[in-house]
Amino acid sequence: MTRFKNTKQIAGWALPFLILGLVACSTDTPTAPQQIPAPPPGGASALWSLVVSITPVELEVGSPDPATVSVVIRRADNQQAPSSGTTFVLSASLGDFVTPGSGRDSVAPSTINGRAQVLWFAGLIKGTVLFTARLESSAGQATAVITDILEEVVASFETQNSESNLSVQFRDTSTGAPTDFLWDFGDGTTSSEQHPAHIFPGPGDYLVNLTASKPGSSDNASQIVNVTRDPLNQITAGFDFTQNALTVVFRDTSTGNPTRWRWDFGDGTRSSQQNPTKRYSREGTYIVTLTASNADSTDSFNEAVTVTRGLFVTDITPNAGPAAGGQTVTITGSGFIGPLRVFFGGVLAKTVSVAATRIVVTTPPGILGTVVCNDNMDDVIGERAADTLTTVLIELGSGTSHTVGGGYTYLAPPGAPCNGD
Repeated sequence: MTRFKNTKQIAGWALPFLILGLVACSTDTPTAPQQIPAPPPGGASALWSLVVSITPVELEVGSPDPATVSVVIRRADNQQAPSSGTTFVLSASLGDFVTPGSGRDSVAPSTINGRAQVLWFAGLIKGTVLFTARLESSAGQATAVITDILEEVVASFETQNSESNLSVQFRDTSTGAPTDFLWDFGDGTTSSEQHPAHIFPGPGDYLVNLTASKPGSSDNASQIVNVTRDPLNQITAGFDFTQNALTVVFRDTSTGNPTRWRWDFGDGTRSSQQNPTKRYSREGTYIVTLTASNADSTDSFNEAVTVTRGLFVTDITPNAGPAAGGQTVTITGSGFIGPLRVFFGGVLAKTVSVAATRIVVTTPPGILGTVVCNDNMDDVIGERAADTLTTVLIELGSGTSHTVGGGYTYLAPPGAPCNGD
């Protein structure tokens, strides 16, 4: 934070008001510490005009960053600069010149074209610093301020819903000792209190912003605040159901004391009963939505409901194929509701297409059984691969399944050898 002040005009001395900022410094040998008083009012006219300025004019106690003290010297009568190399005395009532902790409260810089700059560091004592520049019988002065170390403001706040409808109590928890507060409640109203209570126009979500500030520091904090008329009547919608073929009985399980219900059964039909019974006209998966409400709140819940007349298989064509798999098989029946999976002997088949009464799959590889054989008609018995019946299992996404025992046969290759004979 930087504040700028005009230089002073000493009584009886002609000093123009001027702020100059240059980038340089002098390390001339300082004079003995002393304060040079300005001539008294009504004294003789000065030969020189000395204009002193400090940038910045405010530093924190012990700051490692210096201020630059600039001095411009001109003749009072014709504004000509003194000869380059002219020295003058510059003193400060607090702080240190040139380096931190140097103890030098005065220096004797030389001018270049009537200008000079010196670095000055704030010490460990806060207060107003008086800078005085003197050349011969002429003087000029300016001031700066050493302040406490500034603690930055960090804005934050807490909320608590009141028992009163739509009312929320706000509590400022900002750090950094802010002195000013501006609340924007997100409904077009504001407050400058530190801990305001606010009544909102209706239930809903409001973006509330707090700006906390003090001289030299400011910060913002925002929260989305949910406002309800009565927390006891805040609805959470829900339902469960039981199914018997195409008929489904729904039961409302909503909390928060709903008084109105709107059911959408996903097939274009609706109901306003609390616990309706619905009979669907065809098999399928339907997204059922319940919206429950009362005077204070509204909430919705949806769930996928799968209805079927029953899962069964009437035919598998073809019902036999090579053990290597890869054969296209059509399964006909009822209740085929996707997503589903088909297994042959516990091995997942690749599903090609699914309809309510027809599934097309590609068989996976199968495992053949064996039979004993003795092609050489000797005492050594061998084994030969044999055709093997396998189970076909259909599993719906809902967990319902149907098994066809021996529904498919893996065929041994023709002329399979009698191994071990």
